[in-house]
Amino acid sequence: MPADLLHLPTELQELRMLQAEALGWQPLAPGAYLHVAQPGADTARGQAPVVEVIDVVGVPDAALAGLNVLLLGWC
Repeated sequence: MPADLLHLPTELQELRMLQAEALGWQPLAPGAYLHVAQPGADTARGQAPVVEVIDVVGVPDAALAGLNVLLLGWC
């Protein structure tokens, strides 16, 4: 296989992006993702969704699982 078919840094970045999306992170822009704690919780009652607090982080962490999180600069 020719060496120019795979560019390791690009492949790793794409893998991180796929991992983030698989965990429920919504891509907003390159390197920016949003995770909503309970998507659709308010819309189930017929109300518009309201986000009260968004934590801004630079590294994803499992401890943030129940929070609304904006992840910047990742990937």
